[in-house]
Amino acid sequence: MTVDASVRPVPTTRAYRFELVKLFATWRIRLLVLACWLAPAVFVAAVSRQSSLPVDTLFGRWMNATGWAGPLVMLGFAGTYALPLLTSVVAGDVFAAEDRLGTWRHLLVAVRSARRIFAAKALASLTVILLLVAGMAVSSTAGGLLAVGNRALVGFDGHLLTPGDAAAKVLLAWVSVLAPTLALAGIGLLGSVLWGRSPMGLLLPAVVALAMALAQLLPLPVAVRLALPSYAFVAWNGLFTDPGQLGPLLIGVGVGLAWAVAA
Repeated sequence: MTVDASVRPVPTTRAYRFELVKLFATWRIRLLVLACWLAPAVFVAAVSRQSSLPVDTLFGRWMNATGWAGPLVMLGFAGTYALPLLTSVVAGDVFAAEDRLGTWRHLLVAVRSARRIFAAKALASLTVILLLVAGMAVSSTAGGLLAVGNRALVGFDGHLLTPGDAAAKVLLAWVSVLAPTLALAGIGLLGSVLWGRSPMGLLLPAVVALAMALAQLLPLPVAVRLALPSYAFVAWNGLFTDPGQLGPLLIGVGVGLAWAVAA
């Protein structure tokens, strides 16, 4: 089948809106959005009201003292488990779904540009992932503030952060993990393209995240650990020391963005 060369490809913006509608039309994405915008608030509020707190987690012991501890506890959990799984479900399946449904031919005829299809799918996937991360941040913060209140937060070295300082640093901490999340999303897109309908594409971001988390625990050279995008999932801890340790955080964010572009 030949396509008339005078017919221009569909603009990327229209293809992006179409891919976004397709993603939100699936029950899986709708369920993830609902869970990310509601579940963290319920979890943080419920735990903050308990007498026994998760003292083995970062800032867990302060969850019943200030509402700003809740989103940091949730951030530690998200970097280890939730964000790799979210990127797997969204980015790891965006191209493979067309293989399973056999709709590539219809999509190519409709858009008439493979590059624009790739750009639209990548942008739609990243939009959904950013929406999920924002939901977790906003929901966990709201749950903590409503359950405990806007109070001062104790930093890693024992210094006290005012509610305003705590709010700013909690926001920066959540923003900083977007870089490694985008890196995992890029890996998911790569796996979805390479493996097609195979489940390996869907599992690739989670498997890579697990391998990098294990690598951070091994006695590897510092340069190797810094070169992994997963380092930014823990580098935000430097925001809560006095003085703040911003160097490792900036390195982690830069490495995460570099991995995202490369993938």
